[in-house]
Amino acid sequence: MSPKARHTPQEQEELIINAAIECIEETSLLDFTMAAIGKKAEVSMGTIYKHMQSKEDVIVAIGVRMLKKHHRIYSDILRFPLTMPERLICGYLATPTELTDYSFGVQLEMLCSSKAVLQRASKRWVDGLVQFDHAIANEFQQALRDSYESGEIVLSEEDAPSVMESLSMGLWAMCVGFTQVAYQRNARQGDGLAPSLPFLASPELPYPMQPEHGIVKSAHRFLNSFPWKHPLDAAGINRAIELLEQRGYR
Repeated sequence: MSPKARHTPQEQEELIINAAIECIEETSLLDFTMAAIGKKAEVSMGTIYKHMQSKEDVIVAIGVRMLKKHHRIYSDILRFPLTMPERLICGYLATPTELTDYSFGVQLEMLCSSKAVLQRASKRWVDGLVQFDHAIANEFQQALRDSYESGEIVLSEEDAPSVMESLSMGLWAMCVGFTQVAYQRNARQGDGLAPSLPFLASPELPYPMQPEHGIVKSAHRFLNSFPWKHPLDAAGINRAIELLEQRGYR
């Protein structure tokens, strides 16, 4: 009888991803090595390459794990006992580093959106990214449809599809765009490059985001440009902050 395998393939994969995260925390998303991952995971290089064929696979595999967690978190937020505008403003009030288990989450998300990285990654891992990306988008779309069907947002049947698309696209673009620019500008300041935008002038990232911050105010105005039965107000923003803090998302 052959000896029982020390780890199942799934356990090996988890060991490799956990080791990769540790190696990246110790170096960077560019400087980690496959050999270091193997040593930390205590598996052979053959085992490593059975699961991850390249550094791009490692990056995307961690990205899949991150998006899986984001899916769970956003599903939770979209079920908060709040109005829909209050739930939507949570996307600006949650702290990005609290939504992952590691410090490089925002930078990882940028790399996982890079065509150069995705073209070199295995289809299996890229398909995982797409799966959870679609799952998150579907959660938001369903929540918006529910708000329309319940009368929380007052729209005609004819206008509903285009208005919902504008709302979803605008919120996504503002949130993702600000987060990425904030981290990029913060990183460049370390090289002596001053930011061109006044609200990014601090060497510290503006998290946790306060209600008076420009991007929160902009999102507030944007949300209230839509015909909600109960528009977002300062009390609603404070309720959102309280629940985010209770859940550890801020």
